[in-house]
Amino acid sequence: MVTNTNTCLIDASTAHRTVAGWTFGLPVLTPGQRELLRQSKRIANPGCHASAFILLLRPLVDAALLPRELPVSATSITGYSGSANSMIALYEAGGDNRLQSPRPYGLTLAHKHVPEMKAHTGLANAPLLSATSKKAWR
Repeated sequence: MVTNTNTCLIDASTAHRTVAGWTFGLPVLTPGQRELLRQSKRIANPGCHASAFILLLRPLVDAALLPRELPVSATSITGYSGSANSMIALYEAGGDNRLQSPRPYGLTLAHKHVPEMKAHTGLANAPLLSATSKKAWR
């Protein structure tokens, strides 16, 4: 790991999005978040599926308009390159008509963005995320 205190690390993986000592890279998350980012040397880049979910729910939870304990679900659709490598290979191989429609993935209910969705919204329970990928039309 980088030990030079003058070096700023920006991690685009899911590894540090909920780890103490790392600043979540969403400048409008809370008042003061932008300043935290300016001062931080360890920044975790927000996930694609998680960003819109967090931006919608965090203000509602903070304002007590949405109870922290409320069970929440979300459906998110991404381009096929946002899905797993195995699905990217299927899309790029072509020849499968089933790939013309949106295709769900991450069906184990343990999608990699769920921990950050819970942590940065203030929800008491992990949301149920249904992720789907779609190949862009040519």
